[in-house]
Amino acid sequence: MAPSGPVSASEAGLVLVDKQARVAQAKRGPLPTSSGPAKGSFSVLDRPRDDFVFGQRGPAIVAGFAYWTHQGNLVRARVGGAPGEPEVLAKDARKGARVVASEGPDRQPLIGYIGAPDASGAPHAKLWSAGKIYELTPEGAGASSMALVAVPSGWLAITLDGRSGMTPLHARKVTRSPAGVVTVGPDVVVWVGASAQATTEVFATETDGDVWAFIPIEQDVTHFGLAQVHIGTEPRLDAQVRFLTYANGTNSAPVAAASVCGRGAVAFAEPESADPQAKVRLMLAVLGRDGLEAPEIVATGAAFAHLSLAEIPLGPPGPGGVGSSLAGGLLAYTANHRSWARTLRCRAPGAVRADLPGGSEKR
Repeated sequence: MAPSGPVSASEAGLVLVDKQARVAQAKRGPLPTSSGPAKGSFSVLDRPRDDFVFGQRGPAIVAGFAYWTHQGNLVRARVGGAPGEPEVLAKDARKGARVVASEGPDRQPLIGYIGAPDASGAPHAKLWSAGKIYELTPEGAGASSMALVAVPSGWLAITLDGRSGMTPLHARKVTRSPAGVVTVGPDVVVWVGASAQATTEVFATETDGDVWAFIPIEQDVTHFGLAQVHIGTEPRLDAQVRFLTYANGTNSAPVAAASVCGRGAVAFAEPESADPQAKVRLMLAVLGRDGLEAPEIVATGAAFAHLSLAEIPLGPPGPGGVGSSLAGGLLAYTANHRSWARTLRCRAPGAVRADLPGGSEKR
């Protein structure tokens, strides 16, 4: 579908940002329905691989805009808009850090980003809303990654303070008044994990307002896997944690999470076996009462990166890429020097399936 690079799934298709800070897009066509095509169709973005930075994070997509960090700034540009310099929203972003975004009931976006290290040397998590910046990280703490989940009362902002000795996970409630004023609730350390790497990220999603965070991290000195932290509807100390232990450690352990088909869904890549040369399988699972359930193999390969999930309507996109009200999803990932898209269909309430026969494909 597109060259390998910082790819993100969106309602209108795949979105990438090139080295010149320009937004590129592989647009989607009609997505599969019971009477429509067997697979979703996408345009091919025919661009040289050297136009993109492989290790860079994909942009956050919300309300028709892409948000990302560029030269130490938080920036945005309209998806599908005319080429040009991106709009600078904040000048204190950490270079290369992942940006997260969520739209509220008022249809206004809330953007989360990691700020550049302060005088103490620790980076902090921040929120951007309607031109104002709000601090998330309390004094004496740090933040290396964050997630933002919309809930009925507003949002839960979840931040990871990755360290070599221990890794605290923080959560705070966030609300926004009709006048646009953002209020940040008390900071709660909901869990403390083991040693993190520079690439360790936190992801989160919810079902019926019940929030879970997902972190690919060491379980102990001999085990690695996906930590599933049950945050619930209110941040609390000593949150319940379940590990989905991988057969082996992995240098690249990408994860993506989003709400699809009325439930939280999570994509993750894990080794097929304990063999150091084992292939990696791309998995898709839905969020149940006790964590992830019904995992499905979507694809297998040597490695995967830049996973991204988005909820999209099934059916042909209308103006701006907006389609019908029947919900489905899009899974984007990078493998074998290309970026790929896989459409997801709602077979039944809460049941998510990839669009290929049998739900899997080898590349």
